[in-house]
Amino acid sequence: MSDISPHELAGPWKLVSIKTEIAATKEIVDVFGPDPLGYGVFTVDGRWIVIITASGLTEPDNDQQRAAVYNALGAYSGRYKLEGNQLTIKVDVASNPGAIGREQIRFAALNGDRLVLTAPRDRLRRLQGREGIGVVTWERERVS
Repeated sequence: MSDISPHELAGPWKLVSIKTEIAATKEIVDVFGPDPLGYGVFTVDGRWIVIITASGLTEPDNDQQRAAVYNALGAYSGRYKLEGNQLTIKVDVASNPGAIGREQIRFAALNGDRLVLTAPRDRLRRLQGREGIGVVTWERERVS
């Protein structure tokens, strides 16, 4: 794969899909449901900001519903660096406090206005600690 530059990533990206392959079974899971919502923004000077949520949520009325909405949310930001097609994000703020201070490794494939970020195999909180490989597909948002 060819190197990707921050200039090629800079700007807003609309979420297309989030798929996770469970390592043990090869089952594909939509951890945010079949039609997740989300946006991410890469700045040319090295910041990534993202918010993702499941679609179809309603305003919560009680603690159980608030917990469900929280569990259907992923939001974080951090400084990133690119080395070839490897994207490393040092998380500095997140909806999950456990992610703060950690590095996230993603392998980026850029094809025109489509960006696919693949996470290495890891134990995933959203899969109750089972190992999986996450693949997040983004489409460049054209701002007029």
